[in-house]
Amino acid sequence: EDERISILAEAQQKAQSEVEVIQEELRKTRRQLAQARQPLEVVDRIEETVRQIETTVEKPAQRQQVSREIPQAAKTRPIRLGDKVKLRTLGKEGIVSSLGEEQAEIMIGNLRVRVDLYDLELIGGQAQEKPVQPVHLKPVDFSTPSPGVELSLRGLTVDEAVEKLEHYLDRAYISGLPYARIVHGKGTGKLRDAVRQMVRTHPYVERFEAGGRSEGGDGVTIVFLVKS
Repeated sequence: EDERISILAEAQQKAQSEVEVIQEELRKTRRQLAQARQPLEVVDRIEETVRQIETTVEKPAQRQQVSREIPQAAKTRPIRLGDKVKLRTLGKEGIVSSLGEEQAEIMIGNLRVRVDLYDLELIGGQAQEKPVQPVHLKPVDFSTPSPGVELSLRGLTVDEAVEKLEHYLDRAYISGLPYARIVHGKGTGKLRDAVRQMVRTHPYVERFEAGGRSEGGDGVTIVFLVKS
C-alpha cells in the first residue's frame, strides 16, 4: 500500500512536469510560427492532444478551475508540524513531518511523501461550535534528553548505521541540537556515502559537510539541523 501511494505521487508529479514542458514548447512554437506568418493549425492539433493528457493528470489546481487555496475547513489556522492532514489527491491521511513555504513532507505510516501545501486538508482543526470547559492539568516536562553531539557508526553495516542514524536525528532534532558530528570512518567509503545520501534529503538536516582536518576529515560528517 505504501509503495502504491509513493508511485502514485511520483507519477502525478512527473506527468504534470511533462505537461508543463510540452506547454512551454508549444508557446515557443506558436510564437515562432506567428513571426514567420505560418498557419497555426498544426500547433492547434497538438494543443488539443496536450489538453487530453492534462485530463489524466490529477492536479485540481490546473483542471476545472479549482483554487490552489487550502480547503475552507482547513482555513481556521495554518498547517503546522505534527498536524494530522489528508492528502486530497491521494485520499490518504498522514502527519506533517517537515514544512516549507510551498510544500510539506507527510508521514503516511513508514512512508514519507512530499506534496504541495494546497493539496493538504487539516484534520481536526475546525473551530468548536460549543464552548469547551477548561481542564486544569499539572505541568508536564516534555523535554527530551540530549543524545549528545556525536554519533559513532564505526563497525556497523550500512543498514544498521542508517537505522541508528535515523533514530539519532529524531532525538537530536527534538532536543534542539544545532549540529551533530557523525563518525563513520573512511574505510571503503560505503558507510560514508550511505550517511551522506541519507542526510542530503532528511527533513531535519539543513546542510552537511565533511569534518575539518582536526575533526576527522572525510571520516566524519558534520550535519547542521533545522531549528525545532
